[in-house]
Amino acid sequence: MMSIAKAYPVRKVGAEHAQILQAVLDRITDEAVALLQQHYQRTADVIYSDLETVLD
Repeated sequence: MMSIAKAYPVRKVGAEHAQILQAVLDRITDEAVALLQQHYQRTADVIYSDLETVLD
């Protein structure tokens, strides 16, 4: 929830979710895992960026 306000204007989060879902449905495990990891990392980067501005 912390990243939603910042992430949605610059990311196509719905498209990320759709890609992850499609890889899962297609049973392309390696791709699904990689896409999910990228999704989590992008989200973490947004949160870390926000925390850096607060902590500075």
